[in-house]
Formats: sequence, C-alpha cells, structure tokens
Amino acid sequence: MSNRLFYTPRVLDALPFAGAQPPADLSKPFRHKDNAAFLAEVAQQLQQLAGQLADGEHRHAADGEMAIGLIGSYGLFGYGLRRSQEIVRIDRGPSYWSHAFLFNGGLHGDARRLRGANSPWLVECTLRPSAQFSDALYRDGVMPRRLAEYAPATFDWQRLNSIPNFAVISLAMTDEERQYVRQAALSPESARQQLALSALAGQWFNYLSDKAEVRNPLTLGQPMHSAAYVQMAYAGANIDLAPSASQSTVCPEHFWGLAKYLQGYSLYYDSASQTMKPRPIRAWACIRDPHCLITGEAADRSLSSHTLADILGR
Repeated sequence: MSNRLFYTPRVLDALPFAGAQPPADLSKPFRHKDNAAFLAEVAQQLQQLAGQLADGEHRHAADGEMAIGLIGSYGLFGYGLRRSQEIVRIDRGPSYWSHAFLFNGGLHGDARRLRGANSPWLVECTLRPSAQFSDALYRDGVMPRRLAEYAPATFDWQRLNSIPNFAVISLAMTDEERQYVRQAALSPESARQQLALSALAGQWFNYLSDKAEVRNPLTLGQPMHSAAYVQMAYAGANIDLAPSASQSTVCPEHFWGLAKYLQGYSLYYDSASQTMKPRPIRAWACIRDPHCLITGEAADRSLSSHTLADILGR
C-alpha cells in the first residue's frame, strides 16, 4: 500500500484546537544532561498538574502512572525502527521515536532516584528484554524494566541502551480509567487472540535483520509491537491513541502526532454536559538526535570504528 492517507493523520498540518498544550520542548536545557535529569523535571511539573483537575474528574497522575514514554535510541534496531516510520510522516524524514512503553508510576523529582538500582519500573513490549530477568518472563512479548536502564543519553558502544530522544505523554484520566489501563497493561495474555505481541516482535526482528528481502511491516498493515502494546492497554479504557490512523498500523509516531497536533481528536463523553469533549493531554520532549546520526558531540568523544579485533585485542 502506498496511500498516504492510510498512514498519515488526516489533519497533521492543521493547527491544534484552542485548548491544546503543545509538547514542552526541553531539548536545550537538557541537551548535555542525562534522561534522569529530564524525567526529574517532568515529574516536578506532573506533580504540579496533579494538584488540579484537568477537566471534570480527569487528572494527570502525579507519579506518571500509566503515562506513555517514547524513546529514540542509537544503534541498529533503534535507527531501523525510526527509519521504518518515514512512511507515516508527511516530510518522509525519520521519526524521533523507536519505542513506546508505559510508566508504572514512581516518577520523582530527584534525578538520583531515577538512576539507581531501585529506580521506578516501566512495562513494555520490546525486542531487547532487560538483562535483569530470565527470558522465561517474556510472556506475550511483555516485560518490566528499571527506568535507570534508559537514563544514559550519550552514545557508548559498550552500553546496551543509549537513548538520545525521550518524551513523556500524559493523558488526563479518571481514577477508574487509569485502573482499566493498568489492568490491561499487566494482563497482555487477555488480548492474546486479538493481538499476538510476541509474534509482532518477531516480525519486526525479521525485518530489521533482512531489509533487502523483508518488507516494512507497516506496509503490510502490521503495527509496531511496542506501540500495539501501549494502544492495547489504553483500549482497556476505550481511549484511542491514534484517532486518525488505522489501528492496525499504529506506531510511536502516531502517539507523537496525537500529542503535538491531534489533541482535539482524543475525546471522552462528559455526562454533565452530555457532549463529547477533548481529553486534556500534556507532553514533554528532549530531542538530541533528530536525524539518526551519531556524532562526536553525541558520543562525548571522537568516534572510531570498533571491530572484533579492537574489542578482543590483536
């Protein structure tokens, strides 16, 4: 399929509705800091928002419970996933994002607590499960991870995760809605017949390993595994995170489009006025690598080619 309307939001070039809050761009103040520092700032702002009802009974979770995390990572998988979403973007450039996940909660304004061994949990469908657990826990493609694993922002060829781009998207929800999202997120087996997450992850691994012969799964109507998991969880509360795209092709770029352009299309029914209202959404982003390019600045050192001989010694 090559129909642009199948992939791209119908009104991506439209102005946000009057009450929309565009994503807060924290790239400049946190460009040379790690992601824990960025998340600590987000946590402080979330705590301020949580003290006020966003709309009716809808509020943002003070600790980020069930908020959406987006990351864009360095490396083979990260760049491959970002480039695969070029067909979703009108400018056909690489997406900032290679992965989506859910915060379990526990975000804190102290960055040191977000870097430590007991940092908050997140839950995700990923091609790279955390080394902290046996793969026996990789049930239905979903596993937990400590947030500290995503704290490093600079490139290091000896580190599994190097995350230059990070975003947090918080949708205001009622307590009941947030509980529904949480129940769905922690019970992926309940949607096994409708969504085979582990099989999706396998399809994407196959594509990233053999781009010459295997088609981009998005062009085959297959969602990106991480985004499909997040949408599955929010579907538990009847919340659509990609209101202008086919759900069968959902990917992290759609969530970014929702936060940046399409807030007015995420609706909920207000029983008091008996009308549909836009759901309050807030987002924060720190983008250090917009172009899929590892530079010397990104690595905090001049880059050199590392081979097996370099690692093992000649």
